Amino acid sequence: MSSNPGSFNAELFRAQARHDQARRMGQIVDESVERAARIREERAQRDQLEREAEEREERLAYFRALERKDAERLAQRRRLEKQAQLERELEREREQRAQIEADRARTEAMRRHEWEA
Repeated sequence: MSSNPGSFNAELFRAQARHDQARRMGQIVDESVERAARIREERAQRDQLEREAEEREERLAYFRALERKDAERLAQRRRLEKQAQLERELEREREQRAQIEADRARTEAMRRHEWEA
């Protein structure tokens, strides 16, 4: 350094300017690092939310499929119950007709027997 006070002041001014510039660059780097960390965190949160939403959609689709299967089984059960009821009614009608026919045959036999006697 020279003994010139103006030169000394200029050197101090330049050193202060370099220090200020380095400090600003450090702040810019810190802000950039913080922003990158915040962006990574937001992206991770968004990805997590998307995964959770996909999982909910998958579970919803699974339960809807179960509901459809249950509805199909219930409809099949109702059809089978109705068919069984119709078959029971038909069997009851057959038995009634058979009973009527047997009664008619007995009545006819009794009439023939009475006429023959």
